[in-house]
Amino acid sequence: MIRPVDPALIEQLDAAEKEGGSAEVAAICLLQGAFDKSGAVSQKNITRVVNRLLKSVAETTGTVHGDHNVFKSMGSFVVAAPAAFIRELISREEIRSAMANVTT
Repeated sequence: MIRPVDPALIEQLDAAEKEGGSAEVAAICLLQGAFDKSGAVSQKNITRVVNRLLKSVAETTGTVHGDHNVFKSMGSFVVAAPAAFIRELISREEIRSAMANVTT
């Protein structure tokens, strides 16, 4: 499945990789399945899902993320991490869409 990814985020990832890949890029990710049948956000397990996802991506990439913040009421989170981490993260099935946290 192809997920919507903000072109500005892709540009930032490409630029970070050209600079060696260690610079952090901040991405806002919307979780797949974060909403119940009525369209409301199901907040019960969001923090646990995000923490498990970030841990799994760190293990896969061998990199760690910087700061992150979970927005329970929106079914989303923001994370700053090296480009390889973000690329792996946004490829995961748990991610519905992703966008740049910082735009110019």
